[in-house]
Amino acid sequence: MAQTRTITARDPITGATFKRRTARTYYAAVVVGDPAQAVAWCGRPELAAKRLAEVAATHPTARLALVVADPWAEPAPAAAEPVAEPPALTAGEIKEWRDYLHSAPARAVADDLLAALDQLEKGDGPAPCLLPLSAYSPAELAKLNRPAVRPCLPGEPATAPAPSHGTAAPKLPDLKGAAEKVAALEHLAGGGQLSSDVWCALGWPFEGFLAWAQRPDADARESALRARIRRDGVAACLAAL
Repeated sequence: MAQTRTITARDPITGATFKRRTARTYYAAVVVGDPAQAVAWCGRPELAAKRLAEVAATHPTARLALVVADPWAEPAPAAAEPVAEPPALTAGEIKEWRDYLHSAPARAVADDLLAALDQLEKGDGPAPCLLPLSAYSPAELAKLNRPAVRPCLPGEPATAPAPSHGTAAPKLPDLKGAAEKVAALEHLAGGGQLSSDVWCALGWPFEGFLAWAQRPDADARESALRARIRRDGVAACLAAL
């Protein structure tokens, strides 16, 4: 008789675990519903993705529960200690960023950038790459809700004329898939779960969902995304996708 062992898969949404005694190697289980139920087990990532797509056609809540415990699995190699890179900004430039981010116009984007500055100062590992404020173009500063101001040159009117497109109409954004994205954003804003089908409807690659679902802070990040949609509105979030 072939030797067997018990493996365990965990649902990333509910945290429920599923055990199976087997002699085969499995990558993940396809689960549906809440409480979650395992409807299929798959041995390889590509088979899991294919089976998930098949089940999701009739069960919108379908997702992958990756195998998290396998007595036969080889132990993962010890991760090397990360080497903290020196901050990209000087102390004065960090202070300038911090003063700006505490100002009223910047509150909508301040929290994430302040956290990044804390990481840079403490050397706690990777953080978004930040440059001195003077390195940003007027358009990039406008995205941060910070008005770009420059003095008027001799001969210029005090108020610049509105930009003209000439005889050609302005190019409209590509709205392919916009209906699916709007529906997905409204689903999240209404309290719906960020399942794999919602993730793909937003235009994000499925492989990214697998990585996101295993993050320990996935629930907190999903709540933050839901709050941002409610705060900024579906139209603004659609333009940012």
